Amino acid sequence: MTYNEVTRKLARQLETILTEWDFDTSIERDYFILTCQDIIAGVPLKELYVSINLFEELEAYEECKGILLACQLCTTLTIQIYLNKDNDE
Repeated sequence: MTYNEVTRKLARQLETILTEWDFDTSIERDYFILTCQDIIAGVPLKELYVSINLFEELEAYEECKGILLACQLCTTLTIQIYLNKDNDE
């Protein structure tokens, strides 16, 4: 399975999740979406965790929560995609 195949699957799964999830605030949802787009574009998680630390220092906790949720979910979904790759072939 290539990187592009994984990112396409990840993007489809995230679209489905967005229609089903209820976020606490619109800020949390917006930062979740932006972070997912960054991850799909190839931004390293390490950079995103630096962003979390920056927002935490600014006490922007809704932003932190959106970024953290996206990082955790994308990591989980990516692992799931790779574990299930044999079922797709």
